[in-house]
Amino acid sequence: MMRFTVARSTAACLVALAFALPASAESVTAAAGVQGWVNSNGGSNEAAPFGNTFTGNEFGARFNSWAAFFIPAGTTWQSATLSLAPSVYGGAPASVIGIFDFTAGLEPLLNTFHPGEDVYSDLGSGAQYASVTAYDSPLTFNLNSAALGDINASAGSYFVIGFTNQTLNALPSLEDESIGIYMGGIGPGGAPIELTLSTVPAVPEPATYGMLLAGLGLVGATMRRRRHG
Repeated sequence: MMRFTVARSTAACLVALAFALPASAESVTAAAGVQGWVNSNGGSNEAAPFGNTFTGNEFGARFNSWAAFFIPAGTTWQSATLSLAPSVYGGAPASVIGIFDFTAGLEPLLNTFHPGEDVYSDLGSGAQYASVTAYDSPLTFNLNSAALGDINASAGSYFVIGFTNQTLNALPSLEDESIGIYMGGIGPGGAPIELTLSTVPAVPEPATYGMLLAGLGLVGATMRRRRHG
């Protein structure tokens, strides 16, 4: 009976160790399906796959931009990275760009040319997914757990990210000023904004492996004592 109990304990430890080991990951990269900007007067440009994503100040108005990605159903994603190809305009400095949720979904952004001031505000407030400094070089960075929750909740539909220029927002917006950062290159045909999703499982801490191996060692020692007892 004791041998059976020890053997069962050994098997349980081996099963636990197997489940603790990382499995192979699935990943997918999606370019923004549509993107654009909304200004503080409530106006916008046309939502398009390579739409203008100006993020800054222009002639007394401030501009937030956005990008929408279709999230496939049937998978729970465990990590997300965003890739941008920013371009500077009008002598704007390197700018801290805040990346935020957008709670209203894609439809208000498709109201071309006047989605409203509330939409502008929503793109630059709420849950913040990341913050990066952008200028004129490609960027790839991780989105946080709040973004992952919203991405998985958007399965089978569009997930929308808002961009706001926190550096320029802190400065006066002059009537004769036009400066900012484009998130996806200047003009039609710019570089795509891309979202990469992965099912990378959590990697156990070294202490987890240590406890499992220590347990196996204890079981082995017990078996040796029983054998020689």
